[in-house]
Amino acid sequence: MCALALHALSGSLEADTRRLALLAGVGRETARTALLRLSEDGWIAQTAAADGPRAAHWTIDPQSALHSNSDHARSQADPRPPGAGAAERTAVLATLRARTTDAAHDLFTATRPALGHLAGNLYARIDTTARPLDELSP
Repeated sequence: MCALALHALSGSLEADTRRLALLAGVGRETARTALLRLSEDGWIAQTAAADGPRAAHWTIDPQSALHSNSDHARSQADPRPPGAGAAERTAVLATLRARTTDAAHDLFTATRPALGHLAGNLYARIDTTARPLDELSP
């Protein structure tokens, strides 16, 4: 959902379980269960139910913690906050795409004898930089 939100440049988006399942490399039911769990834990919130061919609308910002500047009357000379440029967005999208691709590998998501999603999540976050176990364990 974060990758879709970055593409949409909005914290609220329309997302169906089939598309999310394909993007994450998991089954539709797994994606549906994950959405419900993330919603119960307060990470995301459903803002509108699915209606016919339209998917449900979700927000990745249920606590309104993401910065949103609705004042469009400012001059173009005002600088952007750090991390708000197109280069940063492109870098974050590339990181999310690489992590999702790595974590969705059959080695981690196949029914049996897969290593599991936790191992896939850990593998997706390991890069060429050496890291102590204390940093990787959370």
